[in-house]
Amino acid sequence: MRTGERVLATTDGTGLFVHSWLPDQELPGRARAVVQVAHGMAEHAARYEGFARALTDEGYALYANDHRGHGRTAGSLDRAGHLADSHGWQRAVGDLATVTEHIEGMHPGVPIVLFGHSMGSSLARTYAREYGTGLAALILAGVSDNPGLLGLAGVTAARVEARLRGRSARSSLMDKLLFGGFNRPFTHAGKARTDFEWLSRDPEQVDAYVADPWCGFVCTTTFYADLIAGVRSVHVNSDSVPCDLPILILVGGDDPVGGERAGGGCTRGDGTNCSTRPTAARSPPTSCSGWRSASLQQTTSTEIRLIASRDRWSRLMTIRHDFAGDGLHS
Repeated sequence: MRTGERVLATTDGTGLFVHSWLPDQELPGRARAVVQVAHGMAEHAARYEGFARALTDEGYALYANDHRGHGRTAGSLDRAGHLADSHGWQRAVGDLATVTEHIEGMHPGVPIVLFGHSMGSSLARTYAREYGTGLAALILAGVSDNPGLLGLAGVTAARVEARLRGRSARSSLMDKLLFGGFNRPFTHAGKARTDFEWLSRDPEQVDAYVADPWCGFVCTTTFYADLIAGVRSVHVNSDSVPCDLPILILVGGDDPVGGERAGGGCTRGDGTNCSTRPTAARSPPTSCSGWRSASLQQTTSTEIRLIASRDRWSRLMTIRHDFAGDGLHS
């Protein structure tokens, strides 16, 4: 596997740090496809190296940027957990488009699959509304449940706190309101080994997350307002997601963020369910028994290789070829 790093310029001047992982030997002139990853909240793209290794072994390339306020895009921990003072969600979606444009320049004509995890799955769904025609497929893991009216209350609370304490103030209040109950199903006699048992059933993966200073940090008031508003928006406004776009949804059976109830996909304005309607391009959500929230940090590498298997990804990408005749190769 060949690795690379670069910084891309964004429209507002933010330097976007991007990892790339490429197969040692590509097919003549190109990879089978490029997988672009949108990582989750309070983590970073380097955590996906194991996933990248499984994919590159199958002939796929992978690119992943550190979101604003995350990893090497943030640059320092005092800047972690803050997307932007304003329009942070839309800026983060625009960053994904910047990475896609870079991928297209590096791998002309190669299909691009967008893989979004947790917060990244909501960013990916927002992206698909605006740029979905350029994707070969969309994969969503760790999908959030619809926050409904509680989400509206959460946005209001975060914005009020931002006005009172400042846009960049860290909000332990919002962090506790959003995530305080996630560990409860994994406690024994009222106690848990760590505060993050809800992430994975693999203690080593949980310990690695806890030990990583770039994971698990408390975010800012404005970040939480952006996050909740962004998650709400994908549940109520997905009319423009291309309906021939193949979508695979992976949900953890033990994921407290959404789990199986969150697998309903992209609800359209007419009340139909765009991502799980029985069409040639859609299949029902895949429930992964025992998985918690960190979909790619579970117990065995075998499960990751199952996700990354050539047959599964080739079938997913060729669905659009069969459905729309756009010439994608398998």
